[in-house]
Amino acid sequence: MKYKLKAVRVSEFDMVGDEYYGDTPYGVCLDVYDQDGNFIESGTDWSYFQTEEEAEAYCIKYNLKNL
Repeated sequence: MKYKLKAVRVSEFDMVGDEYYGDTPYGVCLDVYDQDGNFIESGTDWSYFQTEEEAEAYCIKYNLKNL
């Protein structure tokens, strides 16, 4: 079976003041879907961004690249 990763915003994620990541409150994770678009697994890889706009742009770019 073939799987596909899709970037999704993690709502209400708060990394402000985190000792490792600093102030990067906008999280994105890569969820796993099967070839028919059915959700399989959540959060296989995480990225953190300073602004909501950066997080949204990353999701759009990543998902368009991996259609």
